Amino acid sequence: MPPAREEAGRTSFTVGHVLEEQAPRPDADALKDFDMATFTEKHPTVMAAITEYFQPGRTVDDLFRECLELIIEGATTKSGSTS
Repeated sequence: MPPAREEAGRTSFTVGHVLEEQAPRPDADALKDFDMATFTEKHPTVMAAITEYFQPGRTVDDLFRECLELIIEGATTKSGSTS
């Protein structure tokens, strides 16, 4: 699994799902000043993971399954490292 996707998986399961469950979706006012270029500049790893992951044919179920495997098997096992 590429490093960007591993980071996305760890972040998603350690923080993201809890926040997602507890936070309402942003409304139009919350998004009106959002600047994608600035966000991309400040968070290049997140944007790389999003771009890499959300290709045609990929689903949220694929992301869930890959992240869950990462948690269960561990990043070391998934990356093929033996140390």
